[in-house]
Amino acid sequence: MSHGAVPDILAKTKDDFFIKIVGIIKNAANVCYEGIQDVPGVLCPSKPEGSMFVMVKLDMSVFDGIKDDVDFCVKLAKEESVIILPGISVGLKNWLRVTFAIEPSAVEEGIKRLKLQQPYMVNFTHSKAIRQPYMVNFTHIKAIDWV
Repeated sequence: MSHGAVPDILAKTKDDFFIKIVGIIKNAANVCYEGIQDVPGVLCPSKPEGSMFVMVKLDMSVFDGIKDDVDFCVKLAKEESVIILPGISVGLKNWLRVTFAIEPSAVEEGIKRLKLQQPYMVNFTHSKAIRQPYMVNFTHIKAIDWV
């Protein structure tokens, strides 16, 4: 498709299409922001506005056995099939770039799997960090594109 065709395609696209897409993205942004608020060790300093991703900070003091944002993302991909871009790739060590340009239900599933990283969270009730056991349901895993 020629780039010259894009203006014609956009001109012929009905306004309700754009309204629907913007609504879906706003909903996904809200689902992502609200879901991240409930993930220990992952801090979202501001609600996304006008973008399709959000930068979140990892509080590394909460995690045991995770060296940095790259290690976190690798383990999340291997163990939960969720792909998140490590912040170091955009110059922000121990941050994550979470894209929510997908269906809100997929965002919810990704957040749910992000919460499963709890085995790496430090248990502050003991003097020594302990990995908590957990179960993962592999019967319906599908790839979630958060990149």
